[in-house]
This record gives sequence, structure tokens and C-alpha cells, in this order.
Amino acid sequence: MPIYLRCPRLSDYCHELGIALFTAVIGVCSIHSPARAEEHATSTEVRHTNRLADSNDPYLLLHAHNPVDWYPWGPEALEKAKREQKPIFLSIGYSTCFWCRVAEETIYSRQEFADPMNAWFVNIKVDREQRPDIDRLYMAATQAMTGRGGWPNNVFLTPDLKPFFAGSYFPPHDDEFGRPGFDSIIRSIHASWVEDPARMRDTAEKLIATLRDRQAAPATAGEPIDSMALFGRAVVAWVKRADSERGGFGAARGPRFPQQPVLSMLMADPGGNQIGLLTRALDAMAAGGIYDHLAGGFHRYASEPTWSIPHFEKMLCDNAQLLAIYAKAFVLTGDPHYRIVATEVADYLTTQMMAPEGGFYTAQDAADPPGNRSCARG
Repeated sequence: MPIYLRCPRLSDYCHELGIALFTAVIGVCSIHSPARAEEHATSTEVRHTNRLADSNDPYLLLHAHNPVDWYPWGPEALEKAKREQKPIFLSIGYSTCFWCRVAEETIYSRQEFADPMNAWFVNIKVDREQRPDIDRLYMAATQAMTGRGGWPNNVFLTPDLKPFFAGSYFPPHDDEFGRPGFDSIIRSIHASWVEDPARMRDTAEKLIATLRDRQAAPATAGEPIDSMALFGRAVVAWVKRADSERGGFGAARGPRFPQQPVLSMLMADPGGNQIGLLTRALDAMAAGGIYDHLAGGFHRYASEPTWSIPHFEKMLCDNAQLLAIYAKAFVLTGDPHYRIVATEVADYLTTQMMAPEGGFYTAQDAADPPGNRSCARG
């Protein structure tokens, strides 16, 4: 049965999606550690080679021997989609992304998925660290359609590159939690495209039109913005989401992220009224499994709300922000434990995340730290 797609509520990030969706901004960086891709290619029997084999990008090379007929982003793939009037399956990830690797192993390496993908779609792989322009634009589209985002970022596009369906990691098959499987999703999208492509295009056009309206500057200046009032409302909204018992913010079940911008906001509260929530979160994270008590640094998030079980990937952007937050918390409270955490995070960044050539790696692999680190910029 075909699926019926709608344009969901836009998130606050919609404005990031430029309507000139696909203007190339060249900002290529070099990936430092190709060992993981070489291991993947040589440790298994190679039965397939697709167009990604010509790349020098370790993330793309991880998929070079999938039976999926992957294309890199470029004229060949885009012209094929227009010529054959096939929708595009765009999958964006990066080399240290845990769920990207899970998808590669459970979906893209299997012929049962590759056959319909090759028949029904033009399949394109993008490394977000090589093409941050494409990643930024389509992540904004995913957030607009789903209210959330993450990697891998999987977006289905019309042949003229307009998104109409998106999500992050899809399980291979329908699961016990009610999530539709990748096989069900591609069958439904294919059926809808064959039976009524005009409706799919209309969905994409409505999304783009709404984004264009959101992005347009107002014709006349409105009332002056009361920044302190907006700040106060933001603090109140996040206080309502706070977990005063376990620390941090979020639902009673599911993963828990550090929420660095929220911690910085609480720290900047002029009245200092939320210092208790701030220190409760900082204490819980520093004492929990999300903090690496042996090697230093914070993992990406905890897979449950007690901060005990980490998702083992480590990100430069997370640790850089948390370093500053713990250092400021020490200045604010005088608690020497915060100084210790800040110092340990700084040691981790300089000993494990700094590249010999200069700059820092952006991430450390969840699968085999510290062996695989990804893209160092400037």
C-alpha cells in the first residue's frame, strides 16, 4: 500500500535550509585515518565494487564494496536521476558514526536490500565532513519534516533534488517498537512514486515554499525584540524539562544528551536561580558512564537517563563545549571537582584528539577508540 506523506510541523531550524538548496560550497578536508576502510575491504570477501571505490574518502570507501550501486554526489548521479525520472535516496554520514556503520552492515551489505534500491532509486552517499554544505541543508530539511535530526541522515528527493521524506537510522525490518523497517519504507515510497508522482512532487514543493516563506526577511521592521524576556522564557521552558533527581533534561526513558547550550544558558541566568539544576547535571555527568574515567573526555550521549551506559563515540564539538562549561562552573562555584574535570578533558583533547599535522580530529570512533578518528580541520 502506498504511503501518504505530509509536510509536518516545521522546527526552529527550518530557516537554515537555503532555497538555493544545492549551490556547492567547496570546503573539503582530509580524513586522517583510512585504516578502518581498508580493514573493511580486505577482511571480507569482496564480491562487489561500486563507484565509491574511486574515492579517497574513508567514509565513502566503507561502502565501496556494498552491492548497492552507490554514487558520490556529482553530475553523474544527478543527471541519471533526471534522465530516468527516479527519486534519489541520499544518505549522509561520517566515518566515526556508529549508526552509519550499523546501517552499512545490516542493510547496505545485503543483496535483499540492494536489489530494490538499485532498481527504484539513484543512491547517493555523502560524507558530511567533506560536504558540510550538503549536510547542513538537508539536515535542516530533515528537522523540518520530523522535528529531529541525526546521522545517518537519510533523505528521499525528487529528481530535481527537493526532499519529500526523511529520517535517521531505519531498522532493516519493522521492529517490536513499531518503527517501520527500511524494506517497508522503500517499498511504500516506490509504490507512491509509481502510482502518483505528482503528489510526491507536490509534497516537496509545499515544503520548499514553506521554508522559503520562513527564510524571507520581513517587509517592515517589527517591534523591538526584548532579548531578556526571550531569555527568561527559554530558561522557564527548559526548567520544566529538567530531571532534578538524575540530572539533565529529557524524558523519563530513552537517551540523554549533555545539552551544552542549555547548560551555558543556565550558567548565564542573571539571577543565578538555576545553579542547583546546573550543578546537578554537571555532577551527574561527571560521575556517570558518559564520562570516560580512564581515558578522559565525554562520550556523545548516554543511552538511558541515568547517565550510566554511554554511546561510546566522542565528539570534538561536545568536549570543547563541556571543557568551557566545567571551567566556568569552577569559577562560578569554587568547586575544585569542576576544575579537575575541565583539566582532564583538556588533557584528553590535547593527547588523543590533536592531530600531528596540526588541528584536531572531529570525532573518535565508537567501535574502536582510539584507533579511528575522523577529519581534522585547520
